[in-house]
Amino acid sequence: CAQQVIDCQCDCVIDEMKSQKYIKARAYLDLIEYKSRNITAATDIVPVNEMITKLTNFLEGTEELCGSC
Repeated sequence: CAQQVIDCQCDCVIDEMKSQKYIKARAYLDLIEYKSRNITAATDIVPVNEMITKLTNFLEGTEELCGSC
């Protein structure tokens, strides 16, 4: 079972809040990857870098992702 693998690897409990945080982060990462693949000009890099910073801040607990898409 996947839960047993997670618990065995990191000795943690995945609660609903952690699950929602992962889902948000994963979706935002997918969006970053999509936008990165579609860069056509050097100026397109700026918003992607801002998104990467936002995701990093979210994972560190200093910024929210709600309404950021």
